[in-house]
Amino acid sequence: MKLSTEQFDRAKIFIQQQARPLEKQLFSFHFESGSASDVLNALSAHQNEDGGFGHALEPDFRLKDSSPMATTVGLQILREVGCTDNEPMVKRAIDYLIKNYRKDLQRWVSVPEAVNEVAHAPWWHFAGEGEVGFSANPSAEIVAHLWHFKALSDESFRKTVLSLALDLLKNTPDKLEFHDMLCWLWLIKSDHVPQDAQQTVRAKMIAATPHVITTDPEQWSGYSAKPLWFAPSPEAPLADILTQSVQVNLDYEIEHQDEDGAWSPIWNWGDSFPDVWSAAKREWQGVLTLNLLKSFKAYDRLS
Repeated sequence: MKLSTEQFDRAKIFIQQQARPLEKQLFSFHFESGSASDVLNALSAHQNEDGGFGHALEPDFRLKDSSPMATTVGLQILREVGCTDNEPMVKRAIDYLIKNYRKDLQRWVSVPEAVNEVAHAPWWHFAGEGEVGFSANPSAEIVAHLWHFKALSDESFRKTVLSLALDLLKNTPDKLEFHDMLCWLWLIKSDHVPQDAQQTVRAKMIAATPHVITTDPEQWSGYSAKPLWFAPSPEAPLADILTQSVQVNLDYEIEHQDEDGAWSPIWNWGDSFPDVWSAAKREWQGVLTLNLLKSFKAYDRLS
């Protein structure tokens, strides 16, 4: 099954008319020979003077201030368009993360307390810093980015935080929380992460897969860990062990495009900030629609 030309055109129109400038430029980059510089220009609207990212780059919290969580999203996009250590936006983001590592907690704190002063999803409400100890989301992903852009950080620091990450992983049950699993996967997808560390992470991810990833299409309309989230392209670390379920997931998504051409989030904010959620939902539709179009392209599912 392939996404029809008419379906693709409806998705394109949605992105062009409803998505944020960032997703519009990313669509152009991936499908219309658009430039990386145009993507960076759009992304720069979300980067603050301190080098971190904010301004609702992660649509589920509307914080202008920088946060480690939003900064991981910024780095994902910088990597998506092929940025290297030499890109000033990358350097500023890495500098922000280094400066905001909490040595007393041995991790990064996802979002600052200021998030409570703006509209946000219930799960992003700041309820304190918690206990001392490494946590996967987003700290494991941050460690991966530090290694990927290794020229921008001190080797001893990278080794220290990687060791903390691996110690946590070794003592974590195979039934991982799926957002944590997505963060761990960045350690496999990042250049310069030591091979033995990558092997350790991959072995754990393979063991966790049957406990974490939802392969039953009947459950995909609810909040679930879809296979495509873990293998969005054939080059993804788990694509080789998710082949069958990914193909079923691709068929499912092709059959479940919204009438307006988009794909919508399978989550919502409940009763929290209903007026703001409508805007956040539209932004997520742009993100999710673009991501699926990229997957359809990667798996040769475009007509």
